[in-house]
Amino acid sequence: MKNNPLFSLMIFSFLLITTTGFIQSSMDGSSKYFEIGLKDKPISEEKKNVLLKAFKAQFGANSKIDRVEFVGTDDLWLVFQSGGEGTNTFAIQTEMINGKVVLNQNAVTNTCSGNPCSWCYYDSNKGCICNKDSAGKCNHTQTSIMEFRVFGSNLGL
Repeated sequence: MKNNPLFSLMIFSFLLITTTGFIQSSMDGSSKYFEIGLKDKPISEEKKNVLLKAFKAQFGANSKIDRVEFVGTDDLWLVFQSGGEGTNTFAIQTEMINGKVVLNQNAVTNTCSGNPCSWCYYDSNKGCICNKDSAGKCNHTQTSIMEFRVFGSNLGL
């Protein structure tokens, strides 16, 4: 049986297109996320406890957090914040999927720490801001949520 180069090229092209298309569509549907709640409703105590447990697993059991809340209007950020000296503020960008607020495995995170500010808070428009009683500034680090592997794995990401 003689090998036809045109036929071989057609078979190779077909396989390449079908394989690449399959991989792309599989990747589109496999994005993992942690569901928080609805945009206009507060976080339930159950979800808040799961988030706090994940936060403490990542940053230490003695991490002091006063608030876990949404910040922003159109661009919602889930913020872990403490007014205590020497604590970091941790903000995670959320997204909407089918009317629900979720933390996606590709979410952007912001970490704010004082320098020499005693504590920082997160504003969705301005970023990290030093507390109002201090003239210091905040250090700001932006990464992916997957950089915090312990946190992500506790949320099933």
